[in-house]
Amino acid sequence: MNKLLEGSLLVAILVILYLVWELFRHKKKIRNMRERAKSHDAHPLFVESTPQPPKPNPTPSDTLETHDKIIELFESGATIESICETLKIPQSKAEMTLKFEKMKKNGS
Repeated sequence: MNKLLEGSLLVAILVILYLVWELFRHKKKIRNMRERAKSHDAHPLFVESTPQPPKPNPTPSDTLETHDKIIELFESGATIESICETLKIPQSKAEMTLKFEKMKKNGS
């Protein structure tokens, strides 16, 4: 019985020593990480830029109005470039709208 108690005590002491050693190792890692974080905060590349306001998403009514205006201007003889300048939209959006309209007319 005495040997069993001594063995259990030895195992408990070893476990405690291991846990203390891991604790010191993790504390050292945390200290190193905090030092790195401080050096990164002081570095000019890591300075946060000013936040940009989010771009508003167009509502379906805005999209439909733009679609109608593109078709109207194109049918009146305006070029894609002038339509884009007038409505202040990307050229790809105007081209895509006209392609869809052409497909709709052809029944495809």
